[in-house]
Amino acid sequence: MHKVTGEPVAIKILEKAKIKDVTDVERVSRELHILKITQHSSIAQMYEIIETEQNIFIVMEYAPRGEFFDYIMDGKMYPFFNIVKMNLKPIITLYKLSLVCNTCTS
Repeated sequence: MHKVTGEPVAIKILEKAKIKDVTDVERVSRELHILKITQHSSIAQMYEIIETEQNIFIVMEYAPRGEFFDYIMDGKMYPFFNIVKMNLKPIITLYKLSLVCNTCTS
């Protein structure tokens, strides 16, 4: 629960010990950068980053139905017609941002 707003939040915990090689560091940096600059009603908003010696805590808007990515990875694929009906703009935007960030770091 967010102390200021009283709204439920999600907290993503990244263990620094598991962020070992350059590609891990780049992936985490890219994710944080994209979350900072992205504001869309279909994408969970990042509120805050808290860093300790062992962890990075990403405080985000709570998504009660979970992440779309998790449904795909768990094999709970949506029928094609449901995917088409979804607002794909945020997915396309994140893909483009990822390409831009990859270009910037290359």
